[in-house]
Amino acid sequence: MTSATTVRDPLIYEFETAAQEAAYNGWLRAEVQASRAEGGPYVENSVFLAEMKRHYNALAEAAGSR
Repeated sequence: MTSATTVRDPLIYEFETAAQEAAYNGWLRAEVQASRAEGGPYVENSVFLAEMKRHYNALAEAAGSR
């Protein structure tokens, strides 16, 4: 048996075979590379959280005034 067809212990490995792990890792790397290549605007986490807090507070105020 080759390592590509040997089923691995699920308590130790996330994937049943080395081939499944390699396929997933390749897919994940491609997704990360594509995401980084998009070049969209970067927003600091603290700025995003402050914007969301204002948004949810506005929704709560609007719901309370009904």
